[in-house]
Amino acid sequence: MPSPDALVHAAVEPLSHLFFGRAKAAADRVAYRAQTDGEWRATTWAEAKDRVECIALGLIDLGVRPGTRVAILSRTRAEWAEVDMANLCVGAVTVGLLPNLTLEPLKQALALSGVRVVIVEDRAKRLLVKAATRSSPVTLITMERDGPSGAPAISLDAVIARGRRRRARRPNEIPARVAERRADEVTTHVYTAGTTGTPKGVMLSHRNFHYVLQATNALVPYEGQRALVFMPLADPLQRYASYLNLVADVDLHYGGGPQRMMRDIEEVRPTCFAVVPRLLDKLHRRVAAGAKGRPGTVRHAGFDRAVAAMDAAAAQLRAGYEPGVGGRLRRRVADRVAGRRCRSALGGRVAFIGAGGAPVGRDA
Repeated sequence: MPSPDALVHAAVEPLSHLFFGRAKAAADRVAYRAQTDGEWRATTWAEAKDRVECIALGLIDLGVRPGTRVAILSRTRAEWAEVDMANLCVGAVTVGLLPNLTLEPLKQALALSGVRVVIVEDRAKRLLVKAATRSSPVTLITMERDGPSGAPAISLDAVIARGRRRRARRPNEIPARVAERRADEVTTHVYTAGTTGTPKGVMLSHRNFHYVLQATNALVPYEGQRALVFMPLADPLQRYASYLNLVADVDLHYGGGPQRMMRDIEEVRPTCFAVVPRLLDKLHRRVAAGAKGRPGTVRHAGFDRAVAAMDAAAAQLRAGYEPGVGGRLRRRVADRVAGRRCRSALGGRVAFIGAGGAPVGRDA
């Protein structure tokens, strides 16, 4: 297998180039699915391209230019990803804000980045941003349905309408803007939650994401996978995982966030997803508790012994040893007692889970 360095040094493309390339090659295929009013609704690549173009042109109409900081304060949803890609087409910088930010950390993150536009998902976050920007007004856009259509906020639907009108007058503007993008341009500012002091930020470029996308897809091929997105898209781990459908044919589902994690897993039955260790530990506890409580698992001790037996067998395989007849029999029995139940709790089809951002505990 070639090294990750050999895979990504040949032709590094801006993410916006990858997006439009995929949209052209797979126009009628599903780009992603999103949870809307209790249903998983599909958006094709052609539809995604249309929305991204119109959002980008609407933002330009509102004064967004290359280098403009555009913040997004929202839970996980398809609109988050659409606005982010629209920013990348224009050359603006996405400032990802964790959806649970309180007033002071929010004020600090907005001030540190020099944000000029903030996009929120609901009334509560709209009011929070207004309180955080009293001394330095910003252009405020809301994803609310039937949301405000004028000062002090404009709805995302109104931005799209503005962009559609602009495209009718200037049909080649977005292709020209995308052609100007370069791999070393900054795409995003990522901030910590500020729980240990002033929020800390980092700037990431197209090149940074491109490297991780290509290296990850080479090591763990994502072609044909069904992925669930439920962590905040402000988290760079979840952002890059959601970008994987730019380089592989991934059936991408935008879920309802960590609160709906188990329900979304049950409905989507993903083959893969990304998670931070804290949520992985939470997921591990829920899955184990659910499996232990099912009929046929008489004692928790028996379940725990089965997990220990599977761990031992896995350690042997990683070390290059094939278990003997007795080891294979113990592994088969352990899988029947615990393994199948755990896989069932995760939808029954999970092939791998990507974890990052902090050390992963041995038991996770």
